[in-house]
Amino acid sequence: MSSCVCKSYPGYVLTVGSSGSNVADVQYYLNAIKTRYAQIPAVTVDGQYGSATQNSVRTFQQIKGLGVDGKVGWATWKAFCQELCVNPVKPVAKPYPGRSYSLGSTGNPVRDIQHYLSVVATRYPIVQRESVDGTFGNSTKYSVQLFQEAFGLPADGIVGRNTWNKLVEVYNTVDPTVPDLSI
Repeated sequence: MSSCVCKSYPGYVLTVGSSGSNVADVQYYLNAIKTRYAQIPAVTVDGQYGSATQNSVRTFQQIKGLGVDGKVGWATWKAFCQELCVNPVKPVAKPYPGRSYSLGSTGNPVRDIQHYLSVVATRYPIVQRESVDGTFGNSTKYSVQLFQEAFGLPADGIVGRNTWNKLVEVYNTVDPTVPDLSI
């Protein structure tokens, strides 16, 4: 269902005060694993290892029976990878990127929209499945309009903050282990 998203251990311990892409990866992993363990506090993926990230790491370490120090060393990183790769979880939906997307838009946020629509369509057949190509064409616009109509939003075919947030909310409720019977 989902491929392994875990990167190689960076070779050094991440702790409060650390920053950068490795910290952002840890934050992403924690939020992904949170879909399985609700007691792990959600964290903002900002690449800054603060007390919220430390607290989430501690909770994860406690759940996995690791030494609880709130730091991400090799053992904790390995446990993240085992959790994500041996027992894959549905990728965490991304927060609203801060701008609207409509006919003619391109890029990774459009890919995300198309992916979310396709997953939502497995539970809500009124929503059209989308090819994930990163181009907001007429098909994507139509799928967005169907989604908007189904969930009580103005059906303008534009993905702004309200549509994005509703799409993410619905996406997060779809169980990735339920087989797709709509094909």
